[in-house]
Amino acid sequence: MSNSILLNQNKQNYDVFRSLVDGSITSIDIPFGTRSIKGMAFYNCKSITSIKIPNTVTTIDAWAFYNCESLATIEIPNTVTSIGNSSFKNCKLLTSIEIPSGVTTLENTMFENCISLTNVKLPSSLTTIDALAFSGCSSLATIEIPNTVTSIGGSAFYSCISLTNIELPSSLTTIGPNAFYACELFTSIEIPSSVTSIGYWAFDNCTSLSSVKVLNPTPPTLGAEAFHSTPANLVIYVPAESVSAYQTAWSEYSSKIQAIS
Repeated sequence: MSNSILLNQNKQNYDVFRSLVDGSITSIDIPFGTRSIKGMAFYNCKSITSIKIPNTVTTIDAWAFYNCESLATIEIPNTVTSIGNSSFKNCKLLTSIEIPSGVTTLENTMFENCISLTNVKLPSSLTTIDALAFSGCSSLATIEIPNTVTSIGGSAFYSCISLTNIELPSSLTTIGPNAFYACELFTSIEIPSSVTSIGYWAFDNCTSLSSVKVLNPTPPTLGAEAFHSTPANLVIYVPAESVSAYQTAWSEYSSKIQAIS
């Protein structure tokens, strides 16, 4: 029996293949002309290692490749402009992904628990990294966030325990709750002057974080315990003219606030 399958050449949209794919199928070739991969299309197809997507596809819907545990690599053509939430959640062998130019949002839980993911390339079209997008990506050590992203959602990088210091773009305005919870290797972070809101527990349990530099002369709104369970020697550096304003607005951390030298 062949361990690959070529899908119906005459269809333009694919709905659900779960009954089609058994444990012997490891490779799927989606034919040219296909426009959309529908929600849950390959849901729980645990044996699939490779999928070929033609450059006629424009949309990958929610949960499309959820729990494809053996899927190690996938190439998404540049024709794709929309990728739904949880589309690659629990793809535990996925190591590398390039998001095509034209995609503006990484939807909720898109790569949650992709524990082998080490290489991610994000497009300059991206504006939003939504909640839990990379939560639990425990092997992700580096990621470059383009200077077009304005929002990092709640728990977006939750428990990315291999993630080292990250450069936040000057376009960023919002850091959501728990956004970088338990990013244990962070030693320092610079929050650009564009940021106006930092959610609760945003850097909670960043157990190596000793230096935070905040560039906005006006203190961003700060959620409760944003720097909870960080080292006792944490210093929060702010513009010299704004030390008093920060000590008032961020009273929970007033003793840690110092002027940027």
